[in-house]
Amino acid sequence: MGCCHDREERGPGQYQRKNHRRVILKRDYDLDTMKDQETMIIKEHSDISMSIEITEPDDEKYLRAQLEVYKVNGEWGQIAKMISNRTEITEAKIYISWAEKPKTIGSLAIAYLCKECKNDPKAIAPYVEKDLPLLLASIKMGTDDLRENSLLLLFYFVDVASEESITKLLKLNIFNALVRWFLCSKAELRHISADICAKIYRGRRAAQEAFLNEQGAFKLVQLIAWSSDQEDVLLDLLGYLIDLMQDENDDPVLENIGKVHECMVWDIIRNIDTTEKSQELMEQLDAVIRLLSFQGGYS
Repeated sequence: MGCCHDREERGPGQYQRKNHRRVILKRDYDLDTMKDQETMIIKEHSDISMSIEITEPDDEKYLRAQLEVYKVNGEWGQIAKMISNRTEITEAKIYISWAEKPKTIGSLAIAYLCKECKNDPKAIAPYVEKDLPLLLASIKMGTDDLRENSLLLLFYFVDVASEESITKLLKLNIFNALVRWFLCSKAELRHISADICAKIYRGRRAAQEAFLNEQGAFKLVQLIAWSSDQEDVLLDLLGYLIDLMQDENDDPVLENIGKVHECMVWDIIRNIDTTEKSQELMEQLDAVIRLLSFQGGYS
């Protein structure tokens, strides 16, 4: 297939891949460069007046005005307390371009937290940590808007999550909630779910085992097959596969490699069209092949 020739021989522990990693999701679903006029769209909120007279505390306008005041004052803990609020709202003024627009106050609160968590994740992390069970429930059983906004918030949160938070996510069976979206119809949802998983299991043997137990390797390999014509995405996904087969020291984990072998991975790798692929991608494929060759060889 053209990606495994002229390889120098190296031993275990010498398979550190280049630090090519970028925050996943680019181009039309770019989360790394979230901007108000692109991914996060904020319209003028002149309809939310701080002086409107509201008699019902559960009134949509009242609650949205509350959210706006909390946002302006940086009271993120108060916004986090509104995540569970299911009061329905009309046209949301803040939303993610690829996701369903928030349809409830709770979903809108998550959108606010998403934007701030991208800018200052450490400031938002303590509030997210308290609501991890609720966010996981939203991802598993929530409406589309709740699920997608919760996923984006988790995407930013795990970058700064403590080991205690990671352990909590594993106890909440995070991979069961995420791998089900690997092969869904929405590309952004597929890739962000895979990215969150990789962030959690990278360098953590217990997390890798939990991911494998949820058929994560099979779903990841299938996602690689689905994305083989999108080089940027493929480069990231191959990186996630490498992360799954290495420990915290970048040494091969034979048990994990053996389980990846069971997922028809060689067929998928062989079928990747390397025509006009970049040198970076070819090196990534080569790194995958080297790791897989520890278990059964390449035939």
